[in-house]
Amino acid sequence: MGVPVLQRYLIARCSLSTLDKDPVEVDIDIIEVKKSPYSWELKRRGDGLLLDLLVNFSRINVYSGSELYRLLTIIDYEIGVIEKTSPELSKITSEIRKEIESKGYKLR
Repeated sequence: MGVPVLQRYLIARCSLSTLDKDPVEVDIDIIEVKKSPYSWELKRRGDGLLLDLLVNFSRINVYSGSELYRLLTIIDYEIGVIEKTSPELSKITSEIRKEIESKGYKLR
Protein backbone atom coordinates (compact mmCIF):
# COMPACT_ATOMS: atom_id res chain seq x y z
CA MET A 1 0.00 0.00 0.00
CA GLY A 2 3.04 2.26 -0.05
CA VAL A 3 3.15 2.76 3.71
CA PRO A 4 6.63 2.46 5.28
CA VAL A 5 7.16 -0.61 7.41
CA LEU A 6 9.85 -1.71 9.83
CA GLN A 7 12.02 -4.60 8.70
CA ARG A 8 12.14 -6.06 12.21
CA TYR A 9 9.76 -5.65 15.10
CA LEU A 10 9.21 -7.21 18.46
CA ILE A 11 6.34 -8.40 20.56
CA ALA A 12 6.68 -7.31 24.17
CA ARG A 13 4.78 -7.09 27.42
CA CYS A 14 4.96 -3.59 28.91
CA SER A 15 4.15 -2.50 32.43
CA LEU A 16 4.55 0.76 34.32
CA SER A 17 7.20 0.52 37.01
CA THR A 18 6.83 4.07 38.34
CA LEU A 19 4.15 6.68 37.97
CA ASP A 20 5.79 9.35 40.11
CA LYS A 21 8.46 10.36 37.57
CA ASP A 22 8.21 12.41 34.40
CA PRO A 23 8.46 10.57 32.13
CA VAL A 24 7.17 7.44 33.81
CA GLU A 25 9.36 4.35 33.76
CA VAL A 26 8.19 1.37 31.75
CA ASP A 27 9.40 -2.21 32.06
CA ILE A 28 9.54 -4.05 28.75
CA ASP A 29 9.73 -7.85 28.61
CA ILE A 30 10.58 -8.93 25.07
CA ILE A 31 8.58 -11.99 24.09
CA GLU A 32 9.65 -12.40 20.47
CA VAL A 33 11.59 -10.59 17.72
CA LYS A 34 10.14 -10.96 14.24
CA LYS A 35 11.15 -10.06 10.71
CA SER A 36 8.54 -8.34 8.61
CA PRO A 37 7.23 -10.35 5.65
CA TYR A 38 7.26 -7.14 3.60
CA SER A 39 10.29 -6.25 1.52
CA TRP A 40 9.52 -2.54 1.25
CA GLU A 41 12.20 -0.52 3.02
CA LEU A 42 12.48 2.99 4.39
CA LYS A 43 14.39 4.72 1.61
CA ARG A 44 13.85 8.41 2.23
CA ARG A 45 13.91 10.70 5.23
CA GLY A 46 10.13 11.20 5.06
CA ASP A 47 9.49 7.45 5.14
CA GLY A 48 11.20 7.04 8.49
CA LEU A 49 9.82 10.30 9.81
CA LEU A 50 6.28 9.01 9.23
CA LEU A 51 6.84 6.47 11.98
CA ASP A 52 7.88 9.23 14.39
CA LEU A 53 4.88 11.32 13.31
CA LEU A 54 2.50 8.47 14.10
CA VAL A 55 4.02 8.08 17.58
CA ASN A 56 3.80 11.83 18.23
CA PHE A 57 0.24 11.97 16.88
CA SER A 58 -0.75 9.29 19.39
CA ARG A 59 0.51 11.54 22.22
CA ILE A 60 -1.66 14.59 21.48
CA ASN A 61 -4.30 13.65 24.05
CA VAL A 62 -1.64 13.04 26.72
CA TYR A 63 -0.01 16.49 26.75
CA SER A 64 -1.30 19.96 27.57
CA GLY A 65 -0.01 23.52 27.82
CA SER A 66 3.55 24.21 26.70
CA GLU A 67 4.29 20.49 26.21
CA LEU A 68 1.38 20.19 23.80
CA TYR A 69 2.48 23.33 21.95
CA ARG A 70 5.99 21.87 21.60
CA LEU A 71 4.56 18.55 20.37
CA LEU A 72 2.35 20.28 17.78
CA THR A 73 5.39 22.24 16.57
CA ILE A 74 7.29 18.98 16.07
CA ILE A 75 4.32 17.37 14.32
CA ASP A 76 3.98 20.37 12.01
CA TYR A 77 7.67 20.11 11.12
CA GLU A 78 7.42 16.36 10.52
CA ILE A 79 4.41 16.74 8.23
CA GLY A 80 6.26 19.38 6.20
CA VAL A 81 9.36 17.20 5.77
CA ILE A 82 7.31 14.13 4.88
CA GLU A 83 5.32 16.02 2.25
CA LYS A 84 8.55 17.36 0.68
CA THR A 85 10.65 14.19 0.77
CA SER A 86 7.97 11.50 0.39
CA PRO A 87 5.09 13.17 -1.46
CA GLU A 88 3.30 9.86 -2.05
CA LEU A 89 2.59 9.81 1.70
CA SER A 90 0.69 13.11 1.54
CA LYS A 91 -2.66 11.32 1.76
CA ILE A 92 -1.65 9.97 5.17
CA THR A 93 -0.27 13.30 6.39
CA SER A 94 -3.39 15.05 5.13
CA GLU A 95 -5.58 12.72 7.20
CA ILE A 96 -3.44 13.32 10.28
CA ARG A 97 -3.55 17.08 9.71
CA LYS A 98 -7.37 17.00 9.39
CA GLU A 99 -7.70 14.96 12.59
CA ILE A 100 -5.49 17.39 14.52
CA GLU A 101 -7.39 20.40 13.22
CA SER A 102 -10.72 18.74 14.04
CA LYS A 103 -9.58 18.74 17.68
CA GLY A 104 -9.27 22.54 17.46
CA TYR A 105 -5.48 22.72 17.09
CA LYS A 106 -3.87 24.76 14.38
CA LEU A 107 -0.95 23.74 12.18
CA ARG A 108 0.84 25.84 9.54
